[in-house]
Amino acid sequence: MRILLLFLLALSFISCCRANEKEVVMKIRKAAVSGAFYPEGDSCRKMVEEFLEKATRTIPPKVRGLVSPHAGYVFSGLCAGWGYKQLEGEDYKTVIILGVSHQYPIDKPVISSFDGYETPLGSMPINKGMVEKIMELDKDVSYLPQAEAREHSIEVQIPFIQTIMPKGEIVPILVSGDERILSNLAIALSKVMDDETLLVASSDLSHFPGYDDAKRVDQETIEKIVNFDEKGIIEAEMNVYSSGIPGLSTYLCGFYPLLVFLKTMKLLGVDKAKEIIYYNSGDTTYGEKNRVVGYGSICFYKEGIFTKDEKKRLLFMARETLNSYLKDGKIPDFKEGNAKMLKKSGVFVTLHTKEGHLRGCIGYILPIKPLYQAVIDNAISAAVSDYRFPQVTYSELPSLKIELSVLTAPKKIGTYTEIILGKHGVILSKAGRSAVFLPQVAPEQKWTLEETLTHLSLKAGLPSDAWKRDCQFEVFEAEVFGEE
Repeated sequence: MRILLLFLLALSFISCCRANEKEVVMKIRKAAVSGAFYPEGDSCRKMVEEFLEKATRTIPPKVRGLVSPHAGYVFSGLCAGWGYKQLEGEDYKTVIILGVSHQYPIDKPVISSFDGYETPLGSMPINKGMVEKIMELDKDVSYLPQAEAREHSIEVQIPFIQTIMPKGEIVPILVSGDERILSNLAIALSKVMDDETLLVASSDLSHFPGYDDAKRVDQETIEKIVNFDEKGIIEAEMNVYSSGIPGLSTYLCGFYPLLVFLKTMKLLGVDKAKEIIYYNSGDTTYGEKNRVVGYGSICFYKEGIFTKDEKKRLLFMARETLNSYLKDGKIPDFKEGNAKMLKKSGVFVTLHTKEGHLRGCIGYILPIKPLYQAVIDNAISAAVSDYRFPQVTYSELPSLKIELSVLTAPKKIGTYTEIILGKHGVILSKAGRSAVFLPQVAPEQKWTLEETLTHLSLKAGLPSDAWKRDCQFEVFEAEVFGEE
C-alpha cells in the first residue's frame, strides 16, 4: 500500500511538472483582431503577399526605422505593404514595435510579458533577452498584460513581419508618458538596437476630417516627420481642437510612439527619411469622402558615405599604424588612390577598452589633411598624446578597440536649440575658449541637451552655465564606425 501511495504521488508530481511546463510553453498572446482587422486563416497570408507584390522597393538598404499604419487591411494594408516591401532581403533578427494603447489607459510604456504573439501565420516569438535589457535600462517600463490583450496597433504589423522575416523575433511596446518618460525609453532603445534590429512606429495619420483637409494636413505632418520635427508635431497635436478643421480629432493617433521613434532615430544617428506612400480611407473601395483617416508609410535610413570595404581599409590603416608606431616608432607608408581617402576630411580616432571605457580620443575638426593621412596622424595622437590618459603601450594594444568618426564641415547655428542630440556634434566657443563633443557623446552618457552643454562649457574651462549667454555654436555630423 505504501509503495502504491508513493507511486501515485510521483505520478501527481510528474503531472504537475508537465502542466507547469505546458503553461510556460503556451504563454502566447492570442490573436485579438483576426477576422476583423485582417482575414482569418490562409486568407491573411494571401492578402499580405498580394500587398507586397503590388509594391516596389524605392530606397537603398538599410532601413533602420519604419512608420506604418494600423487600420484594417482593407483600408491601410496596401500602405503597410509598401513600407514593408522596403525591408525585403535584409538581415533583421528583431523588430521592436511601438504601438498606441486604444483599449486600456496607460501613462508609462508597457512591454509584452508574453513569449510570443499569435496570428493566422503562426506564432511569432518575443525576444525575451531584449525585453529584460530594456526593462533594466528603463525602470518606467513595466508589464501590464491587460493593456495588450485586445490592442490592435501592434498585432496588425506582425503578419507583415512574419512574411518578410519568418525566423525573426519581436519586442512589442505600448507607449505613453511625459517628455522624460519618452526620452528615457528612446535612450534605452538606442542602447539595445544594432544593425540587425528594426524599429517600427505603428500610427495612422489624421482622423475624421474631410477628404481634401486630410490630404493637406497629412502632407504637413509627413513633412514634419521626415524632417525630424518633434517640436512641430507636438505643437500641432496640442492645438488640434483649435485648428478650425471640421471633424479633425488628431493628426497622429500614434503620437507617443512616433515621438519615441524620432528620438531613437536621432540617437542612432539616422539622418534620412522618405515618404514611401500616402493615401487616405477616401481613396479605398470601402471609404467615404466626408470623414476619412490618413495612412502613410515612411522609412528611415542612414545614408553612409563609405562602403564596408572602405571602412575596413581605414580601420586597418589605424590598427597597422599603431602596431608599427608603438612597436618600432615607425609610421607605415600607405599608398592610396581612392578619391574618398584622398579628400581632405575632419576625423577623430577614439580608443576604447574591451569593457567600453575611453582610452584616448583626438582628432581634426577641420578638413586640413587627406582622410587617410588624418586617420594615421590621429591614431598616433589618440594613443600617446591624450593628456587625460597615460600613453598606450604596445602590449596593451590588442585589448583596445578603434573607432573612427569622419566629420562633415562645421556650420554655424543661431541658437543651441537647433542642436539635435545624437545627430550633431557640437563646438562651443566663448571668450577665446572652445570645446567639442562628437555626436555619439551625449547618447552614450544619456545626457539631455542642457546636461550636454553644461559638460561642454566645463570642458572649455568655462563656468557650467556659460552656454546660456554669448556663446557661438557650430554643429557637424559624423559617420561613425569601429572594429567589431
